[in-house]
Amino acid sequence: MKKYFKLFVLVVLMMGLILTSFSVSFAQKKYEVAVLLPGTVEFFSVMRRGIDKAAEDYDLDIIYADAEWDAGKQLSQVENFIVKKVDAIMLCAADNMALLPAVKLCNDANIPLISFTNSLGTDPEGKYAGVVSYIGTSEIGTGIIIGEMAELLLGDKEASIVLIEGNPGTAGQRMREEGFLKVAAKHPNWTIVEKRPIEGWTKEGALAFMEAFLQSGRKVD
Repeated sequence: MKKYFKLFVLVVLMMGLILTSFSVSFAQKKYEVAVLLPGTVEFFSVMRRGIDKAAEDYDLDIIYADAEWDAGKQLSQVENFIVKKVDAIMLCAADNMALLPAVKLCNDANIPLISFTNSLGTDPEGKYAGVVSYIGTSEIGTGIIIGEMAELLLGDKEASIVLIEGNPGTAGQRMREEGFLKVAAKHPNWTIVEKRPIEGWTKEGALAFMEAFLQSGRKVD
């Protein structure tokens, strides 16, 4: 429940940032906001409930789009929403580099762009010129925390490590790995024997991979 509450607070904050990006009052117009999700996972199902609640509170029209983890499709969705002249676009990028053209497209159309959860570019805090704001966490910081947890478990002993990562190309997948490797670099006895991004961030995909890995007889600590 605490996790869901935090997600709801985060979504309300996102809605508030949208409001501050507009120059006219709500009394004049009901705003239309496009929310572009990278794919379908439980996390985004929870987030949608929070967005819907905030939209009701602030009298916003929300239009969702699911990219199905296809960066090219998501960029086309951005273009389509620009043609529709929505009032703002909220983007959770399917690929933090491939979606960079969306920034110029939105800026040229004078449509505020807010990124959330999966940031654009390579800044660890999610900052990118032309993006109104990023709502999320430091992904590199998250990777460092994961590495520090491994330190508590493994210390400096020889250890074989498997990294199970999120959807390839997302900021979370790339930057969390970077953060973890910063910690791993301090432990020469650690060996990363496998790095496996999981399409769609699914628990089922991670479980299937790990079961196959263990059945292969390869060592992991």
